[in-house]
Amino acid sequence: MPAKSSRTSLVQVKTKSESETDLLIKEGEGLTVEFKEKYSPRIAQDIVAFANTRGGKLLLGVADDRTIKGEKLTNKMKAEIIDLARNCDPPIYVTSTQVGEVVVIDIPAGEEPPYQCSQGHFKRLDGITQKLKSAEVKKFFNDYRAKMFEGTPANNCKLSDIAIEKVKKPAARLRAL
Repeated sequence: MPAKSSRTSLVQVKTKSESETDLLIKEGEGLTVEFKEKYSPRIAQDIVAFANTRGGKLLLGVADDRTIKGEKLTNKMKAEIIDLARNCDPPIYVTSTQVGEVVVIDIPAGEEPPYQCSQGHFKRLDGITQKLKSAEVKKFFNDYRAKMFEGTPANNCKLSDIAIEKVKKPAARLRAL
C-alpha cells in the first residue's frame, strides 16, 4: 500500500474587507474613492470633501496608477487622522483600518454640511477634491437649509391647520396610478 502524502497545501484566503479593497483599487478613483501613496495631513481636504458629498473611502498606500505602495497604520497615524477629522467644523467621525498593505479611511456622508477644515471648504467633483469658492459655499449652505426645511416636522401643527381640499386632490391622483 503506498504511503499517504504528508504535504499540506497553503491556500491564501482573503477576508471580505481585503476583497472589497482589491475591487476598489481595480475600479480606480472616483466620486467616493481617493488614492494617496502615503499619509499626509493634507488628507483633511479629502475628508471634508467626502463628508460634503456622499462619503467615501480614502486608501493610503495606493498610487494613482493603482499600484500598491503600502502604508502601515500606526497608533500615531491613527491618532493624527482622528485629530484631523475632529478638528473639522463641524467635527467628522472617521474610521481607519489596516487592510493588507493599505490603510482604509472610511468617511461617512455628513449630516450637517457644509464641512470645512483649516484649508477651507471642499467637495468631490468628477472624482477630484475641489476647493469651493465663497459663492459655492453659500449655495451649498442654502441648498442644505432648503432640504432641511422640507424635512423638518411642524411640531405645533394641528389637523385643523391643514387645508384638507389641497391634500385630497394629489392623494386622489396617487390612488388613480
